[in-house]
Amino acid sequence: MDRLTAFGLFAVTPMLVFYAMLRCVCYVIVAAAFTAVMYGDDITIPLEDGNIVIKDAAFVRSPRTYYLRDSVPQLSFTILNNTSDGWDLKLRLDITSLCNDGKGEAHQSSRTVQISLPPGASQLYSQDYLPVVSREIPECVLTKMDVSLVSAQNRKLRINGATGERIDLEKEAEAQAKKDAIESARQKRLAAEQKKKGAELDAKNAKEKAERDDCTATYQHTIDKNVKDLTDSEVIQVMACQALGLYPRSARQKRLAAEQLAAINAKIKAERDAKDAEEKRTLRANCTAIYQHTIDKKVKDLTVREEGQVRACQALGLYPP
Repeated sequence: MDRLTAFGLFAVTPMLVFYAMLRCVCYVIVAAAFTAVMYGDDITIPLEDGNIVIKDAAFVRSPRTYYLRDSVPQLSFTILNNTSDGWDLKLRLDITSLCNDGKGEAHQSSRTVQISLPPGASQLYSQDYLPVVSREIPECVLTKMDVSLVSAQNRKLRINGATGERIDLEKEAEAQAKKDAIESARQKRLAAEQKKKGAELDAKNAKEKAERDDCTATYQHTIDKNVKDLTDSEVIQVMACQALGLYPRSARQKRLAAEQLAAINAKIKAERDAKDAEEKRTLRANCTAIYQHTIDKKVKDLTVREEGQVRACQALGLYPP
């Protein structure tokens, strides 16, 4: 290294050191300015038997590292519940800020926050506010913040801050419980009806299966028999299965079924005629006996029973005049 170069470095080095020190001092001063809080007027929101108070609203810088460019701007305020009830609050914040050491344009924004407060309690609200304060802007201050109540709710009451509507949650819960009970009863009734229909359908299916099984057995047992060889019970079974459509019938079987039906009807008619004839024989014999017993008596000498018997036989044409 020549003498001129060495002299140049020797002369420049103190200046670099001084510049670096000055730069560090600047960072410290600016960082301190960003963590300062500007306090505004308290904001009071009337609520039931008291109010909600917001105080100390401001922008602050919360450094995450030593350097300012890595700090995060935040909106900060303290909120107090000066009522006798706890509340779940939903608040609308309309914010006006002024940046660039008060020389920049006013910036307006809105946000909705939710905060829960027990009775008489206070809470510090703090949240990053990057959309409002940019890292490129040296400093911003909160010049105005309007707060409006969107809604307030606790276990008894829900209040709509925009319309003033008040809903009694206990009564609402009772009404909902009644609705739930009615719906539960309806669901139980529907379930019972469905269960009944299911049982009826199962019974119907079981009956149809039993009929199919019985008719299959009847078909296999009678298909190769002549109609004249079928017993009365088998004839009835075949006809019942045919009526259900469970006994296949060819043209021959249809003819045989017709003959079978005719034979059955003839048999029934014969049995009925025989029964009628037997009844007539019995009546004729009875009327003959009555005739022989009363023919020689005078009408005035007939008993009431005998007179009735005579009239009955005359009505049947079985008592000669």
